[in-house]
Amino acid sequence: MSLEIFKDMNDELISHLNYKNPRTASYIIERNSCSFHAIGGNVYKPTSGVRLLRFNIAAEDFLDPSTLRIMFDIVNTAEPVSTGSQRNLYPVSPAHGWFSRARLLSRGQVVEDISQYNRVHEMFNMFKSPGASEDDMLESMLGDYKTSGPVIKELSGIPRGERQTVLFKPLFGLLSQSKYISLKYSPLTIELELDSDEYANIIKPNSASIYDGAYTMEATTGSFEIQNCMIRADIIKIDSELQNKYDDHLMSGGAISLPYTTYHSQVLKILGTSFTINLSRSLTYLTRVYASFLRATETTMNPPNFWTKPHNCFYHTLRINNSLLGGNVPYYRDKYDIIQNCQLQIGSKLIPDYPMKSSSEAFYFLKKAFNLNTVFNNHVHSFNITAREYLDHKFVIVFDTEKINGHVASFTGMNVKNGEQITLKMDLQTAELERNPEDCHIVLEAEQVLEIKGSYVRVAD
Repeated sequence: MSLEIFKDMNDELISHLNYKNPRTASYIIERNSCSFHAIGGNVYKPTSGVRLLRFNIAAEDFLDPSTLRIMFDIVNTAEPVSTGSQRNLYPVSPAHGWFSRARLLSRGQVVEDISQYNRVHEMFNMFKSPGASEDDMLESMLGDYKTSGPVIKELSGIPRGERQTVLFKPLFGLLSQSKYISLKYSPLTIELELDSDEYANIIKPNSASIYDGAYTMEATTGSFEIQNCMIRADIIKIDSELQNKYDDHLMSGGAISLPYTTYHSQVLKILGTSFTINLSRSLTYLTRVYASFLRATETTMNPPNFWTKPHNCFYHTLRINNSLLGGNVPYYRDKYDIIQNCQLQIGSKLIPDYPMKSSSEAFYFLKKAFNLNTVFNNHVHSFNITAREYLDHKFVIVFDTEKINGHVASFTGMNVKNGEQITLKMDLQTAELERNPEDCHIVLEAEQVLEIKGSYVRVAD
């Protein structure tokens, strides 16, 4: 039906009155849910034997990246004790919490390499909506994990001699973009390294009473191993006519480009209460810089923090002693707020123009970076972070370096390819020095392109 029938040329035929047949995709022959097993072994332990999980994903067809999940069994290998206790294994985070590094490769080319992987993954989990985070937990641990301070009845322990199957989607930008990936020309290799700390993602048994008797040596174990590792993913097969067109394009010198977002992570020591951190990274499109803080956990404080690990605690100075999660604490900005002055400098540009001076400002910039003021598209309360959690163990500062906010356009990040120094300047609160953090975790987010050719792949960063 032609638009000429309408008096107003801005009118168009609504879908309820449009009786055209929907678009089809007859060139799609079939979809298969496939499995790819880990190579090099079937048993993995953090302190002995093999720690590196490696998967090769190769086929003649296309990978649907949205369906890819890493799956494995957590096995409680505890020995029995004389009291006859079950000695349960208690994970504290979903499945990503066991891995300290993740790499994605294609044809020998490193596409993504994320250090402190479990902490980076946990941080981006906080930026999801509560419902989406809950779905990830159900898929990963089949339990309700309340990281704001769980108690024994809220944690699903794995009994001695039993196993639990868990799944999670790795935090790779190439697997988060919407395009199918041609495994014929870009086969993938995924490497995951187990954290060398055997208690990185489980409650550590303790003989003292600091856990209210719930996690004693007799009731809890730190003995486990990972088995039956595999990848589940959907493979899409297209007909030979369309496949031949892709083949001709690539073999004649053409290319397929896949834009994606990736993350560069590092932890640096904080010296003094007024510190400057200098970073040097060659990136063409730097989109965001994330800063968070770490401090050694004090398990004797109230409430007991048996669930706190380096990867899931994004430290705020209000955490120590009178934790907000344990009661009502007066908020004194000049005395307890972690931020006194905070600013990022890239070359001669300052972000923001005037330094942040409070945690409230930090959350404003966090919300603005994700464009959450557009209430009807992304609800303003979509973060899985409450006010108390943000001022306790979910504190993250974000510096948005895009020229256009909110992913309206691609490749609008700052160019730091020519040696521009990235400098984080911050003054910490000094009223009580023992509250200050010990380390700063920096994550650089950047846009890159994977260029697929007939005989090789290339990463343009």
